[in-house]
Amino acid sequence: MGEADIVCRAPDGRTIVLVEVKARVVGAARSPMQRSTESAVDEDKRRTLRAILRHLGSHNRWSRHARRIDVIAIDFDDRGELRSLRHHQSAVTP
Repeated sequence: MGEADIVCRAPDGRTIVLVEVKARVVGAARSPMQRSTESAVDEDKRRTLRAILRHLGSHNRWSRHARRIDVIAIDFDDRGELRSLRHHQSAVTP
């Protein structure tokens, strides 16, 4: 079915959050043609994330919990240094 990078509860203590983490090395001067790290979460990946969340929700009896899917995008420079980190809450509709 797939894997979940992170499964946690949101600070509200009620919402179950599945987090997809994407990382890539980007050059010093990002070309306009270079795709964003977030773009790796395409429709196939979104479909897989939804299926994982449904399975986990059913298996763990989380029917009374709100659920969401977040995406964390991490960009590193050519030396492996962190360039940027972005957290997109509710990036994928469950």
